[in-house]
Amino acid sequence: MMREAFAHPAVEGIMLWGFWESFMSRDKCHLVDAEGQVNEAGKRFIELKKEWLSEGDGYINEQSEFSFRGFEGTYQVIIQNKIVKTFVVQQQQQQQVVYVD
Repeated sequence: MMREAFAHPAVEGIMLWGFWESFMSRDKCHLVDAEGQVNEAGKRFIELKKEWLSEGDGYINEQSEFSFRGFEGTYQVIIQNKIVKTFVVQQQQQQQVVYVD
């Protein structure tokens, strides 16, 4: 359900109001049990969250450009463990090209 909701263009984010078994107002809707163990639903949520992270690696072309596809947010280009460039991907931006000096 979260994947489908987030895919809709009007949805800008998803907020969870709770996830711990002892603090939920509804039965069987928690991600972590009362002992602090992540249950099956919690594991699926963690995997989905990994899917939504933007991370890319690749090469800089002859024009000193690095291209990738990512979600809206602030990113850093890191070369040899040094931050070279910070840039922002705007909402619904079609393409982001970063020029690396």
